[in-house]
Amino acid sequence: MNPYLTPGSQSIAKRGGGFRFTFLTVLLYCYPLLPVAGAYLAWGLSAVALGRTPVAYRDYPENLAILVCGYTGGITLMIAPLVLPFGFWIAVWRPFGCVATPDVSVTARFISLGVFCAVVAIVWLLFCYDPWGVLTWFLD
Repeated sequence: MNPYLTPGSQSIAKRGGGFRFTFLTVLLYCYPLLPVAGAYLAWGLSAVALGRTPVAYRDYPENLAILVCGYTGGITLMIAPLVLPFGFWIAVWRPFGCVATPDVSVTARFISLGVFCAVVAIVWLLFCYDPWGVLTWFLD
């Protein structure tokens, strides 16, 4: 029992019923996956439409689903430098995209930040090494 709390006050965790997820915090926490998902989904739909693996600088089938995935992936890739700092902030202050409560431990915050950093690093390495030529095809 905390002697500094007034008799009518209680912690946010007790009032809120534990962790709650909000759309914006989860979106910012999972943001690095959106450009990857858009690029690979457009590439996969193009492979299905063509019946073979798309070739960079040559194949880009005109299909509404491919265009929507492509434009969504491209826009999220272009605004990533503006959104990623907010993702790091969310990872620390709102662990795993949950509504922060005062009793969230520092360990949970560091684990959340570590997971977010690992996801960003995996996405960066995937785009740098481009094992299947998806990014080259996507950016042409």
